[in-house]
Amino acid sequence: MSIVEVQNVKYIYKNKYQTVNALNGVNCSFEEGHLYALVGKSGSGKSTLLSLLAGLMLPSAGEILFNGQSTAALDLERYRREHAAVIYQSFRLLPMLTVLENVVYPMEIRGFRGEASRARAAELVRKVGLPDSVLDRFPNMLSGGEQQRVAIARAMSMDTRLLLADEPTGNLDTENGSRIIELLLQLAHREGYCVVVVTHDPDISARADVTYRIRDGVLQEEARKRQAEPPGGQDAETARKDEIYREASEAMRGLKNPALQQQAIELFHQIPGWRDAEEQIAVCQQRLLALQEQEKAERAKREAQARRRKKRRWIAGAGLAACLSFAIVLHTAIRPALRYRRAEALFAAGNYAAASAAFAAMDGCRDSETKLLDCQYEIAAAHARAGEYDEALAAFALLNGYRDSAARIELCKTEKQEQQYNAAVSLLEAGAYGEAYPALLALDGYRDSAVKASEIYGAYRAALLEDPQVGDYLFFGAYEQDNDASNGPEDVEWLVLAREQDRALVISRYALDCQPYSTTKARVTWTSCNIRHWLNENFVNDAFTEEEQARIVETLITARERQDTLKTADANDKLFALDQTEIYKYFPSEASRICAPTAYAIAQGAPYRNNETEDGACSCWWWMRFQGFSNWNAPCITPSGSITHLDQYLDDAYNAVRPAMWIKVGGS
Repeated sequence: MSIVEVQNVKYIYKNKYQTVNALNGVNCSFEEGHLYALVGKSGSGKSTLLSLLAGLMLPSAGEILFNGQSTAALDLERYRREHAAVIYQSFRLLPMLTVLENVVYPMEIRGFRGEASRARAAELVRKVGLPDSVLDRFPNMLSGGEQQRVAIARAMSMDTRLLLADEPTGNLDTENGSRIIELLLQLAHREGYCVVVVTHDPDISARADVTYRIRDGVLQEEARKRQAEPPGGQDAETARKDEIYREASEAMRGLKNPALQQQAIELFHQIPGWRDAEEQIAVCQQRLLALQEQEKAERAKREAQARRRKKRRWIAGAGLAACLSFAIVLHTAIRPALRYRRAEALFAAGNYAAASAAFAAMDGCRDSETKLLDCQYEIAAAHARAGEYDEALAAFALLNGYRDSAARIELCKTEKQEQQYNAAVSLLEAGAYGEAYPALLALDGYRDSAVKASEIYGAYRAALLEDPQVGDYLFFGAYEQDNDASNGPEDVEWLVLAREQDRALVISRYALDCQPYSTTKARVTWTSCNIRHWLNENFVNDAFTEEEQARIVETLITARERQDTLKTADANDKLFALDQTEIYKYFPSEASRICAPTAYAIAQGAPYRNNETEDGACSCWWWMRFQGFSNWNAPCITPSGSITHLDQYLDDAYNAVRPAMWIKVGGS
């Protein structure tokens, strides 16, 4: 049965300049006992889906069900605290706490304190493969692999069945990364956790039970290695044993309950030899012995106490009564008071981590719980003063509104935005316009960021021409695109297809206009066709200034001869359409050839079709260079990205035009 179901989920980011469909109709499910890998390029939507699963935000549409309940109907703070544990790439261990204190901390937040929680934390640290010698060490004394194991133990201490990991091997070398992968697989397969991992690591995706690939917000199931077995035969037997193993593992979690430990032993006996059933039986038996010894010791203690009480009834004398009174006062008042004063001294000295541990050890004596919250508040405030706003926001969020933590969260957000603003301004002052402009836009109008972005737009455009790489986009020239002449022509965006020293081959990102390939009912070649003359006589003068035209490199268009076509001649053109060889070279897949027309091109008659692209936008037919099967027709790209040849008189065929050209880049 699925622990989490994602049903037609969409998530949309909006700002002043654009709307981004981060997730677009995602459907998937996650089960206990499996490890899932979420893969895809940066910006594809992986981390957005992980944040939704973690309850950090709600979907724009659709819903996420946890054990059949929509997260929109749940208390998200409680859901994050009790049901969804996150393991971060950067570990996010509290540096002022020891390993044991880091693992205990989530249990204390949930109200579990004392020796039982510390013993549970130590057991979890051992469970992730670390020795007891690390319990009193601080995070900076551990290797990256050890810190990640501590982070996993801390997540397990939340007692949830859903573990969410964001690039858990991203900061580790190959050896430590492999160990973490093995540990996560053990947690899924042996402990029955549902483990969801966002990763670029091919080892994780190769070993995951299920791999989901996200491309531009759309989820595809790429591989499923551990599928649900069909009923009947050996597969049904495997499913039965897995279910018994899961029930036994669940019973083992009742550490102090002999009945649950005995139940786990009986369940494991039903599946001899399955997984590590024999080892788990031995663990349960050891726990039963320990519980029996503990019960025996407690019974002996109670009997001894009863004997002492009986003896005290027969003891007379003021001296003995005074001694007894002093012992009671010492145990119930003097010693707690001394411990409390020591904890207060640590707090006054600014040693909030040690003070937090001291107050937590007092198990609610006096106002120690309030003091513990004060320590945690000061730790969060220290992060904020140091400019560590992500850590401060996480620490303040754990306080659940204590004191002015909600206001401090808003202040941290503002100060973080100010920090980002100052960084963007520093880039601007350093002349790094290519980085400064996007950084200013990302501030979404904060202070005068929009004004500054507008002021350096020209410099930003020039910076894009300095050293463009294949796959980059740059702006060059201007042409009517939104079909609104009142606001003037819009800047033309170009995709870089190739780079040769000081020049680059570019093609317009969108189809810009609509033209017939020829204007006569006669055989036609590239040198005589209408598109060539329109590009090099009309478009070049409409779209580019004289200075920009000087950057365009004339290109030799070599003639191609075929027996069934007219002989054509070489041509020197500034702008041209790509031929079939170039299309296959620069756009190898049909999906990469799909092109959307501008509103102006549609108004000029460009034929198009809706819903061909992944985001549902329209796409169009656009011309290629040279003849098709004869001089009566010419090739073009269809809305689905395939190549076709129009078998008709070319003057009757109007398609969109996607100009290409070589331009000078750098200081030229």
